[in-house]
Amino acid sequence: MFRTEGMCIRDEYGRQRIFKGINLCFKYDRMSDHIIGRWHKHIDEVLDALCDNGVNIIRLGFTWAALEPEENEYDKRMFDFLKFFVDKCRERGIYVVLDTHQDLFCSKFKYGDGAPAWVTTDYAHKSPVAIWAEGYFYVRDVQRAFNDFWRNKNDVQSKFIKLWSVICDEFKDYENVIALDYLNEPMITDNSNKVFCTLVNNAVKVGLNKDFCAEKYFENGREKSGFLRMALAIALKVRTIGNLKKFLKAIDDYDAFSKIVDSLEQYTEDFNSTYFQPFIDEVSKNRCNENCLALFEHNYYSNLGVPFTIELGDNYVYSPHAYDLFIDSALYNSYSSNARVKYILDSIRQNQLKMNVPVIMGEWGGSAHKGNEWIKHVDYVYSLIEKNQWSSIYWNYLYQNKEFTRVMNRPYPCAVCGDIIEYSSNSESRHFILSYICNENTAPTIVYVPDKGYVEYSNTIGENIIEIDY
Repeated sequence: MFRTEGMCIRDEYGRQRIFKGINLCFKYDRMSDHIIGRWHKHIDEVLDALCDNGVNIIRLGFTWAALEPEENEYDKRMFDFLKFFVDKCRERGIYVVLDTHQDLFCSKFKYGDGAPAWVTTDYAHKSPVAIWAEGYFYVRDVQRAFNDFWRNKNDVQSKFIKLWSVICDEFKDYENVIALDYLNEPMITDNSNKVFCTLVNNAVKVGLNKDFCAEKYFENGREKSGFLRMALAIALKVRTIGNLKKFLKAIDDYDAFSKIVDSLEQYTEDFNSTYFQPFIDEVSKNRCNENCLALFEHNYYSNLGVPFTIELGDNYVYSPHAYDLFIDSALYNSYSSNARVKYILDSIRQNQLKMNVPVIMGEWGGSAHKGNEWIKHVDYVYSLIEKNQWSSIYWNYLYQNKEFTRVMNRPYPCAVCGDIIEYSSNSESRHFILSYICNENTAPTIVYVPDKGYVEYSNTIGENIIEIDY
């Protein structure tokens, strides 16, 4: 149904396709009957609301633990639930990306998910101090788990790839499963703490103009205690609210953030070529059908704009994630930064140009527990996504929030007969414009319009312009 052509995804009519989506992720080692029952009861309501907001693709996340709770024993109940979900999407014309999700590799690390218990017996239970992602930065067992995966210790990677052959066989008859995202946010080998400490050192230097050595706090095997001592040392350097605001202002800058991220590629480039490239080439041999798109993500630290490239295979699609530095923290509402995110998205664009590959943003956005200032930030990010002509999948779409949906429920070109020149939506003036070149009139151009649905437009050979007030 779909194929890649340079930096575009095209359909059977040769139309350039854009997808707008949401992540729905089931981060469980085992789905309870109660949760499955609730989804059976409410799925129509949820999917109808998403359709009303122009969602035409869902990244459906689930864990290895839920599918294969015992080695070579697959949970039919979980597969049946996922098929039920995909069927409900098919009824509404919603495409699906299958995503074997992981965070921190497994649930032994608190707030983590992914690998089943029979894979993770070698690792100790660990919990963070403040935010869920800390395990990536200093917990040695988290790093060891990823090292074991990438080096295929005890055939763990081979067993994961085998799981994908089972997944593809189960979903081979589901035509709306158009893409496979084989591994969420792959963590690099060996150097995670080095990257984290370099980030901290650079941020203190840029934000406070003070030298700092984060590494010393993790010496002698210290983990949580080292993180706490490091955080206290930084707090003492900041000391006052005035200095905190000065620090936050200093790092809310495109060039300043580039200096914070600078030099990190030395810790990631070997991983990309030595470990990730052969993995994605091997696992992506598994496809539900010959037209299935193979999504590859960049490594976890490239979420911050660290350069990334691999060699491309057939129908590969780059599916990066991008979040502001303060995502998942109390600072996100007031201090999310357009400048920092522009740097990250500019870096992703450079990666795309080097690889000459389509982009489906697999995760972006976020939300805050209090306030709605962050909505202006995601509006800005969406404008950059439009400028780059990327498909995108939001984490997590708050269709109940009217201020959010006023910004996010906007027109977009679903299927364009030709090549898009540019398109954009202005959420304030409620005006949309699309220009494109049509060289062969094979099928109508389709634009999603709020409250109207998918509207067909006829084409003329040459440049076409569509303008919509919504």
